[in-house]
Amino acid sequence: MVLTSTGELFSFGRGNYGQLGYALPIRSSRIELPHSSTCAALILLQLLYCSLGVAENRSTPTRVPADAFGGAAVDEVLAGSESTLAIVGTRLYAWGWNEHGQLGVGDTLDRLHPTLVALPRGVEAIAHVATGPGQVFALLRLARDPDDDQQQG
Repeated sequence: MVLTSTGELFSFGRGNYGQLGYALPIRSSRIELPHSSTCAALILLQLLYCSLGVAENRSTPTRVPADAFGGAAVDEVLAGSESTLAIVGTRLYAWGWNEHGQLGVGDTLDRLHPTLVALPRGVEAIAHVATGPGQVFALLRLARDPDDDQQQG
């Protein structure tokens, strides 16, 4: 990952789980249809998957679309081996491998594009984010609730 001084994000390398942040179309190839309906159904699913675009390896830096972050500049990026995180103001985006739900997006589906992580209400800042094998840690700074001060006083 390369983060420019203006907040643009470029990625390259292995993209088998979507960790590059964009889907690339598959090169078309000739497929002969089998006689078996089971095989035909599998090929139909494969064609659908290919038509949607899938992640693949990229050897040159390619810009992750700015609209993936609502047009805002990326403040910080963390690249794991199979997933990526970006901090944009008080928002956290995640994409790539998600087998264990480590992206925090509410399911275990891999993400080919940056996906907004729903953080708890009252987040003032994302103090620190770290990635590990199959896990993500986020240290959040929460706004003080004025009602808590009144109950203690």
